Amino acid sequence: MEDNRRQKISLKPGREPVYSTRGVVCSISPQASSVGTSILSSGGNAFDAIVAMALVEGVTTSVGCGLGGEVFGLFYEAVPGKIWGMTASGKAPSRANRNWFTDRGYKSIPLTGPLSAAIPGEIDALQEITDKFGTMSFRDLIEPAITYAEDGFPISRFYSGAFKAMNDKLDIYESTSSIFTNEGLPFREGQIIRQPELSKTLKLVSENGAREFYEGDLAERILKSMLDDGGLYSLKDFRSHQTVWYDSPISTSYRGRDIVETSLPSQGFMVLEMLNILEAYDFNEMGLYSSELRHL
Repeated sequence: MEDNRRQKISLKPGREPVYSTRGVVCSISPQASSVGTSILSSGGNAFDAIVAMALVEGVTTSVGCGLGGEVFGLFYEAVPGKIWGMTASGKAPSRANRNWFTDRGYKSIPLTGPLSAAIPGEIDALQEITDKFGTMSFRDLIEPAITYAEDGFPISRFYSGAFKAMNDKLDIYESTSSIFTNEGLPFREGQIIRQPELSKTLKLVSENGAREFYEGDLAERILKSMLDDGGLYSLKDFRSHQTVWYDSPISTSYRGRDIVETSLPSQGFMVLEMLNILEAYDFNEMGLYSSELRHL
Protein backbone atom coordinates (compact mmCIF):
# COMPACT_ATOMS: atom_id res chain seq x y z
CA MET A 1 0.00 0.00 0.00
CA GLU A 2 1.30 3.41 -0.94
CA ASP A 3 2.15 5.67 1.99
CA ASN A 4 0.66 9.08 1.25
CA ARG A 5 1.60 10.70 4.55
CA ARG A 6 4.58 12.52 3.09
CA GLN A 7 3.04 13.50 -0.22
CA LYS A 8 3.34 17.27 -0.47
CA ILE A 9 -0.07 18.87 -0.48
CA SER A 10 -0.81 20.98 -3.53
CA LEU A 11 -4.40 22.13 -3.89
CA LYS A 12 -5.21 23.57 -7.31
CA PRO A 13 -8.36 25.46 -8.29
CA GLY A 14 -10.92 23.71 -10.47
CA ARG A 15 -10.79 26.53 -13.02
CA GLU A 16 -7.89 28.04 -14.87
CA PRO A 17 -6.51 31.25 -13.33
CA VAL A 18 -7.39 34.54 -15.00
CA TYR A 19 -4.70 37.11 -15.79
CA SER A 20 -5.00 40.76 -16.72
CA THR A 21 -2.74 43.77 -17.05
CA ARG A 22 -5.48 46.24 -16.04
CA GLY A 23 -7.54 44.55 -13.35
CA VAL A 24 -9.71 41.55 -12.52
CA VAL A 25 -13.24 41.37 -11.11
CA CYS A 26 -15.00 38.46 -9.47
CA SER A 27 -18.62 38.03 -8.43
CA ILE A 28 -21.42 35.49 -8.28
CA SER A 29 -23.33 37.41 -10.96
CA PRO A 30 -22.24 37.56 -14.62
CA GLN A 31 -24.11 40.86 -14.95
CA ALA A 32 -22.18 42.34 -12.03
CA SER A 33 -18.86 41.08 -13.38
CA SER A 34 -19.65 42.58 -16.78
CA VAL A 35 -20.38 45.96 -15.17
CA GLY A 36 -17.20 45.84 -13.09
CA THR A 37 -15.08 44.99 -16.12
CA SER A 38 -16.64 47.84 -18.09
CA ILE A 39 -15.91 50.34 -15.32
CA LEU A 40 -12.25 49.31 -15.08
CA SER A 41 -11.89 49.42 -18.87
CA SER A 42 -13.34 52.93 -19.00
CA GLY A 43 -10.90 54.30 -16.43
CA GLY A 44 -12.73 53.78 -13.14
CA ASN A 45 -10.80 52.41 -10.19
CA ALA A 46 -11.33 49.25 -8.15
CA PHE A 47 -13.54 51.03 -5.63
CA ASP A 48 -15.84 52.30 -8.38
CA ALA A 49 -16.13 48.74 -9.68
CA ILE A 50 -16.84 47.34 -6.20
CA VAL A 51 -19.71 49.76 -5.60
CA ALA A 52 -21.36 49.27 -8.99
CA MET A 53 -21.00 45.50 -8.80
CA ALA A 54 -22.49 45.34 -5.30
CA LEU A 55 -25.49 47.36 -6.47
CA VAL A 56 -26.01 45.09 -9.49
CA GLU A 57 -25.70 41.97 -7.34
CA GLY A 58 -28.45 43.41 -5.15
CA VAL A 59 -30.67 43.18 -8.22
CA THR A 60 -29.46 39.98 -9.87
CA THR A 61 -28.71 37.91 -6.74
CA SER A 62 -30.91 39.54 -4.13
CA VAL A 63 -31.38 36.23 -2.30
CA GLY A 64 -27.90 36.75 -0.88
CA CYS A 65 -27.28 40.49 -0.85
CA GLY A 66 -28.93 43.81 -1.51
CA LEU A 67 -30.18 47.06 -0.04
CA GLY A 68 -31.39 45.24 3.07
CA GLY A 69 -27.91 43.92 3.86
CA GLU A 70 -24.84 45.05 5.75
CA VAL A 71 -21.15 45.51 4.95
CA PHE A 72 -17.97 44.51 6.73
CA GLY A 73 -15.03 45.50 4.57
CA LEU A 74 -11.28 45.92 4.30
CA PHE A 75 -9.88 48.46 1.86
CA TYR A 76 -6.26 48.95 0.87
CA GLU A 77 -5.18 52.49 -0.01
CA ALA A 78 -1.94 52.18 -2.00
CA VAL A 79 -0.82 55.67 -1.04
CA PRO A 80 0.03 55.89 1.84
CA GLY A 81 -0.12 52.08 2.05
CA LYS A 82 -2.95 51.97 4.58
CA ILE A 83 -5.58 49.34 5.33
CA TRP A 84 -8.99 50.66 6.32
CA GLY A 85 -11.73 48.68 7.99
CA MET A 86 -15.45 49.35 7.68
CA THR A 87 -18.44 48.37 9.79
CA ALA A 88 -21.81 49.08 8.22
CA SER A 89 -23.92 46.77 10.33
CA GLY A 90 -27.20 48.17 11.57
CA LYS A 91 -28.00 48.15 15.25
CA ALA A 92 -30.99 46.53 16.88
CA PRO A 93 -34.04 48.75 17.48
CA SER A 94 -33.69 51.05 20.48
CA ARG A 95 -36.95 49.60 21.82
CA ALA A 96 -35.65 46.02 21.68
CA ASN A 97 -34.41 44.41 24.88
CA ARG A 98 -34.35 41.01 26.50
CA ASN A 99 -37.52 41.59 28.51
CA TRP A 100 -39.51 42.68 25.46
CA PHE A 101 -38.86 39.32 23.80
CA THR A 102 -39.18 37.07 26.89
CA ASP A 103 -42.41 38.77 27.96
CA ARG A 104 -43.88 37.75 24.62
CA GLY A 105 -42.73 34.15 24.83
CA TYR A 106 -39.70 34.35 22.56
CA LYS A 107 -36.79 32.09 23.51
CA SER A 108 -34.55 33.51 20.79
CA ILE A 109 -34.53 36.30 18.22
CA PRO A 110 -36.77 35.35 15.26
CA LEU A 111 -34.95 34.39 12.07
CA THR A 112 -37.56 35.85 9.73
CA GLY A 113 -39.86 38.85 9.66
CA PRO A 114 -39.36 42.43 10.88
CA LEU A 115 -38.13 41.37 14.34
CA SER A 116 -35.16 39.63 12.74
CA ALA A 117 -33.97 42.65 10.76
CA ALA A 118 -31.22 45.09 11.62
CA ILE A 119 -31.14 48.53 10.03
CA PRO A 120 -29.71 48.00 6.52
CA GLY A 121 -26.19 49.36 6.27
CA GLU A 122 -25.24 48.53 2.69
CA ILE A 123 -26.41 51.58 0.77
CA ASP A 124 -24.80 54.05 3.20
CA ALA A 125 -21.59 52.00 3.06
CA LEU A 126 -21.49 52.10 -0.74
CA GLN A 127 -21.93 55.87 -0.76
CA GLU A 128 -19.14 56.16 1.84
CA ILE A 129 -16.78 54.03 -0.27
CA THR A 130 -17.53 56.18 -3.31
CA ASP A 131 -16.97 59.43 -1.43
CA LYS A 132 -13.74 58.24 0.20
CA PHE A 133 -12.03 56.31 -2.59
CA GLY A 134 -14.02 56.52 -5.82
CA THR A 135 -13.42 58.52 -8.98
CA MET A 136 -16.96 58.31 -10.38
CA SER A 137 -20.20 59.79 -9.11
CA PHE A 138 -22.50 57.66 -6.97
CA ARG A 139 -25.31 58.40 -9.41
CA ASP A 140 -23.34 56.94 -12.33
CA LEU A 141 -22.46 53.85 -10.30
CA ILE A 142 -26.12 53.17 -9.48
CA GLU A 143 -27.25 53.42 -13.11
CA PRO A 144 -26.41 49.83 -14.19
CA ALA A 145 -28.39 48.42 -11.26
CA ILE A 146 -31.37 50.59 -12.17
CA THR A 147 -31.22 49.28 -15.74
CA TYR A 148 -31.18 45.61 -14.69
CA ALA A 149 -34.03 46.17 -12.22
CA GLU A 150 -36.14 47.97 -14.81
CA ASP A 151 -35.38 45.99 -17.98
CA GLY A 152 -34.93 42.62 -16.31
CA PHE A 153 -32.41 39.82 -16.74
CA PRO A 154 -32.52 36.04 -17.29
CA ILE A 155 -32.69 33.97 -14.11
CA SER A 156 -29.58 31.88 -13.43
CA ARG A 157 -29.65 28.26 -12.28
CA PHE A 158 -28.49 29.35 -8.81
CA TYR A 159 -31.17 32.03 -8.54
CA SER A 160 -33.87 29.66 -9.81
CA GLY A 161 -32.91 27.07 -7.20
CA ALA A 162 -32.98 29.68 -4.45
CA PHE A 163 -36.46 30.84 -5.48
CA LYS A 164 -37.69 27.26 -5.46
CA ALA A 165 -36.30 26.67 -1.97
CA MET A 166 -37.88 29.86 -0.61
CA ASN A 167 -41.18 29.75 -2.48
CA ASP A 168 -43.29 29.17 0.65
CA LYS A 169 -41.76 32.20 2.36
CA LEU A 170 -42.12 34.38 -0.72
CA ASP A 171 -45.83 33.57 -0.78
CA ILE A 172 -46.37 35.03 2.71
CA TYR A 173 -46.31 38.60 1.43
CA GLU A 174 -48.04 39.83 -1.71
CA SER A 175 -45.20 42.29 -2.25
CA THR A 176 -42.64 39.49 -2.55
CA SER A 177 -44.88 37.01 -4.31
CA SER A 178 -45.78 39.51 -7.05
CA ILE A 179 -42.11 40.13 -7.85
CA PHE A 180 -40.23 36.94 -7.02
CA THR A 181 -42.71 34.32 -8.25
CA ASN A 182 -44.17 33.81 -11.70
CA GLU A 183 -47.91 33.65 -10.99
CA GLY A 184 -47.21 31.84 -7.72
CA LEU A 185 -44.62 29.45 -9.16
CA PRO A 186 -40.83 29.74 -8.81
CA PHE A 187 -39.04 31.35 -11.74
CA ARG A 188 -37.33 28.82 -13.98
CA GLU A 189 -33.78 29.17 -15.24
CA GLY A 190 -33.68 31.52 -18.23
CA GLN A 191 -36.95 33.32 -17.51
CA ILE A 192 -36.82 37.12 -17.29
CA ILE A 193 -37.45 38.81 -13.94
CA ARG A 194 -38.14 42.53 -13.63
CA GLN A 195 -38.22 44.54 -10.40
CA PRO A 196 -39.87 47.91 -11.13
CA GLU A 197 -40.29 48.85 -7.45
CA LEU A 198 -36.61 48.23 -6.78
CA SER A 199 -35.81 50.38 -9.80
CA LYS A 200 -37.87 53.23 -8.28
CA THR A 201 -36.05 52.84 -4.97
CA LEU A 202 -32.65 52.97 -6.65
CA LYS A 203 -33.70 56.05 -8.61
CA LEU A 204 -34.66 57.83 -5.37
CA VAL A 205 -31.27 57.00 -3.88
CA SER A 206 -29.57 58.12 -7.09
CA GLU A 207 -31.36 61.47 -6.99
CA ASN A 208 -31.12 62.18 -3.26
CA GLY A 209 -28.10 60.19 -2.07
CA ALA A 210 -27.87 57.25 0.31
CA ARG A 211 -29.31 59.19 3.27
CA GLU A 212 -32.68 59.06 1.48
CA PHE A 213 -32.76 55.47 2.72
CA TYR A 214 -32.41 56.61 6.35
CA GLU A 215 -33.90 60.09 6.54
CA GLY A 216 -36.16 60.72 3.52
CA ASP A 217 -39.58 59.63 2.34
CA LEU A 218 -38.14 56.23 1.48
CA ALA A 219 -37.09 55.71 5.11
CA GLU A 220 -40.60 56.56 6.29
CA ARG A 221 -42.14 54.08 3.84
CA ILE A 222 -39.76 51.31 4.95
CA LEU A 223 -40.47 52.09 8.58
CA LYS A 224 -44.25 52.07 8.09
CA SER A 225 -44.09 48.69 6.40
CA MET A 226 -42.02 47.24 9.25
CA LEU A 227 -44.21 48.71 11.99
CA ASP A 228 -47.40 47.53 10.29
CA ASP A 229 -45.96 44.02 10.40
CA GLY A 230 -44.93 44.18 14.07
CA GLY A 231 -41.44 45.70 13.89
CA LEU A 232 -39.83 47.81 16.62
CA TYR A 233 -37.81 50.41 14.74
CA SER A 234 -38.31 54.16 14.98
CA LEU A 235 -37.39 56.93 12.57
CA LYS A 236 -34.76 58.00 15.11
CA ASP A 237 -33.13 54.55 14.77
CA PHE A 238 -32.90 55.00 11.01
CA ARG A 239 -31.64 58.57 11.17
CA SER A 240 -28.93 57.71 13.69
CA HIS A 241 -27.41 54.98 11.51
CA GLN A 242 -23.80 55.70 10.54
CA THR A 243 -21.08 53.75 8.75
CA VAL A 244 -17.97 53.37 10.92
CA TRP A 245 -14.42 53.54 9.51
CA TYR A 246 -11.35 52.43 11.47
CA ASP A 247 -7.64 52.34 10.60
CA SER A 248 -6.47 49.49 12.84
CA PRO A 249 -8.11 46.21 11.74
CA ILE A 250 -7.36 43.12 13.81
CA SER A 251 -4.55 40.90 12.53
CA THR A 252 -2.37 37.89 13.19
CA SER A 253 0.68 36.21 11.67
CA TYR A 254 0.21 32.91 9.84
CA ARG A 255 3.23 30.98 8.50
CA GLY A 256 5.19 34.18 7.98
CA ARG A 257 2.38 36.24 6.49
CA ASP A 258 0.33 39.02 8.07
CA ILE A 259 -3.39 38.29 7.94
CA VAL A 260 -5.82 41.17 8.46
CA GLU A 261 -9.51 40.85 9.29
CA THR A 262 -12.49 43.04 10.09
CA SER A 263 -13.07 43.92 13.73
CA LEU A 264 -16.12 43.32 15.92
CA PRO A 265 -19.04 42.99 15.52
CA SER A 266 -17.97 40.94 12.47
CA GLN A 267 -16.74 37.36 12.84
CA GLY A 268 -13.28 38.19 11.53
CA PHE A 269 -11.71 37.27 14.87
CA MET A 270 -12.87 33.68 14.38
CA VAL A 271 -10.89 33.39 11.13
CA LEU A 272 -7.74 34.64 12.84
CA GLU A 273 -8.21 32.27 15.77
CA MET A 274 -8.67 29.31 13.42
CA LEU A 275 -5.46 30.22 11.60
CA ASN A 276 -3.64 30.48 14.94
CA ILE A 277 -4.77 26.93 15.74
CA LEU A 278 -3.91 25.55 12.30
CA GLU A 279 -0.39 26.99 12.38
CA ALA A 280 0.57 24.36 14.95
CA TYR A 281 -0.01 21.55 12.43
CA ASP A 282 2.20 20.32 9.58
CA PHE A 283 -0.21 19.56 6.75
CA ASN A 284 2.42 17.84 4.61
CA GLU A 285 3.19 15.41 7.42
CA MET A 286 -0.48 14.49 7.57
CA GLY A 287 -0.87 13.66 3.89
CA LEU A 288 -3.56 14.82 1.51
CA TYR A 289 -6.00 11.96 2.20
CA SER A 290 -5.35 11.48 5.89
CA SER A 291 -8.12 11.50 8.47
CA GLU A 292 -6.17 14.08 10.49
CA LEU A 293 -6.27 16.61 7.66
CA ARG A 294 -9.92 15.91 6.93
CA HIS A 295 -10.73 16.47 10.59
CA LEU A 296 -9.00 19.85 10.57
